[in-house]
Amino acid sequence: MDGQELIEKVLTAIDERRTLEARWTKWSEQYEGKTKPKNFPWPKASNVHVALTSVHVDAMYARIMGMLFHQRPIVSVRPLRPEAVEEARALEEFLEVVGRNPLELNAIVSLCPWILTICKMGVGFLKIVYAYGSPRFINISPKDLIIPPYTTDLQTCDWVAHRVRLTEAQLKERARTNFYDREVVEQMLKSSKQPDAEEVESLEGKLGISVREGLYEVYEVWVRNENDENEVWWLTKEGQELKPHTTNPYKHGLRPFVSAPYMPREDSIYGIGIPEMLEHIQEEVNTIHNQRRDNATLANIKCFKARRGRGIKSPLELYPGAVIWVDDPNDIQEFFIGQAGVSASMAEEAQVISYGERRTGISDYSLGMEAIARPTASGTLALIQEGNRRFEIVTLLIRPALAEAYMQAVQLYQQYYPEGKAFLLMGEKGEAVERLMRFPEGNIRERLWFEIVASSASLNRDIE
Repeated sequence: MDGQELIEKVLTAIDERRTLEARWTKWSEQYEGKTKPKNFPWPKASNVHVALTSVHVDAMYARIMGMLFHQRPIVSVRPLRPEAVEEARALEEFLEVVGRNPLELNAIVSLCPWILTICKMGVGFLKIVYAYGSPRFINISPKDLIIPPYTTDLQTCDWVAHRVRLTEAQLKERARTNFYDREVVEQMLKSSKQPDAEEVESLEGKLGISVREGLYEVYEVWVRNENDENEVWWLTKEGQELKPHTTNPYKHGLRPFVSAPYMPREDSIYGIGIPEMLEHIQEEVNTIHNQRRDNATLANIKCFKARRGRGIKSPLELYPGAVIWVDDPNDIQEFFIGQAGVSASMAEEAQVISYGERRTGISDYSLGMEAIARPTASGTLALIQEGNRRFEIVTLLIRPALAEAYMQAVQLYQQYYPEGKAFLLMGEKGEAVERLMRFPEGNIRERLWFEIVASSASLNRDIE
């Protein structure tokens, strides 16, 4: 397989999922509260976006973050052999230190966008790399991780492509340091490049930032060769190699990606996120709310009807103390178009919102509000525990992916480990970690098992 054949597969996969990418954009706008211009039933009619989706996403996002990172340690390291007990304890403490250290793994801050993406898009992709002297967790937008349409597992599928968008300065820097081939970079820079339409829409629509500089697409493709080993290719959109393809640079032999769904979908790596669950409910709530606003606008408009030929000119000049002369009081009368007062649509809107709460599992208790006026403590606790079942399903799907990410991070520490780091961060307790890092690559998986400590039980104890 050459670069041209490989890039054709990648571009074909992108084209085959255009509909899905359009839905991702829609769900992102749904969360952001973006609305399209509306001129029905009249120009500049009410066009309010009720923040139903964002309330549910933010509540679930905060709940998952609390479940994953509320207690210490984040990662429980368990020995698979009797002689690894001391190493497990030391490594557990080491991961807790580097996971909360901004200069090291900095896991909590790095994982925030990944968890949010899972809630919004239904799936989150995390890349584990070694950079700046430490393993790093990098959240990848689902739009920028391209995979074959039949993929259910990132390690066993034919190939995985990570699309990276670089500025001209970034390309020149990589060519200067010989990370990329200079001739290929020069060819990319000579091509007339306009700002990427997707990036322009994202930055200008969400943040109000004007984009003038073009972005260049580079594809990092991980593909399995005839020896069943992973190779890495760095390709332009035209299929040129920016640097010679190589075997997997990481000694663990895996592709440095993990994925987790929000709610799984059969036979697909793409899960179901909260905006997708609420897509039609959000539209209905917006419609009911805006119809009520439009009705209120009409109800606030006082109109007049007058008999023709009575000398009453339109439009009337109305001001305090104005006098309109008529021959008969019935020559001019007021009338209203809209219905005054609160309509039944309030109850209808509340009913639709309750459907959304049942679909996502987000209730008043999840938002920190009382559902009834005088609840009992035991009843409230029982309801919270029952509501946690939905959250636990989501975290059960995220925890294995996060544990694998930590395992790969430890293996990267082992491969690139600067001697003495554990002593620097932990003092004398780091001696066992130092020994562990000197083991041959691959032995960590045979000696230790990682588990993410996340449970609603800890939250319930706090409530009690």
